[in-house]
Amino acid sequence: VFELNIRDKETFKHTANKEISQLYQTGQQYIKTVATLCREYGECFKILQDLSFKTQEKPKTARILTTIFTDLKNLVPPNFLDIYEYYRIRQMHRYVAGYRIRARRAVDSPVKDDAKAELLAPYLKRFENAMSALTPDSSEEKADAVEELFWQLEEYRISLFAQGIKTMGKISPKRLDRHLVKISTMI
Repeated sequence: VFELNIRDKETFKHTANKEISQLYQTGQQYIKTVATLCREYGECFKILQDLSFKTQEKPKTARILTTIFTDLKNLVPPNFLDIYEYYRIRQMHRYVAGYRIRARRAVDSPVKDDAKAELLAPYLKRFENAMSALTPDSSEEKADAVEELFWQLEEYRISLFAQGIKTMGKISPKRLDRHLVKISTMI
């Protein structure tokens, strides 16, 4: 609400009059969204702990659960409220739910999970390469495109591991490849 680029008094007054009536409602919706995400994260964390304890004698499953836990922590770092826009935070509970579903399914069928993870792995590697290629001299557009790739990969994970959760839009290896080519041509 307050991140608008306001340059004159009239725009400020107009925006203030428009937003002030909805400010409380907007704040309450934000709190509800964050609370939903935190509950989903807590559930996922607890399930990962429980499953890890139950499967500690199964190295393949333990490896998969460790990967999921690392991915979960990368998705929802302690400072997520500072680094993510609200429109991203509104969707994050879906990704966390996807990790929870994946964990349960991986325990039942680690071989299937590995096969799906193999489809994801090359894109994760290319994402890491794109991240490491960012420098202080990289354009803001390139940084935004790399961030967009991160979120596309989260949608791709849903399409692979938790199909019951619908993706926000179309996602496929072909779309990921096109986006990666676009990033590679940016400065």
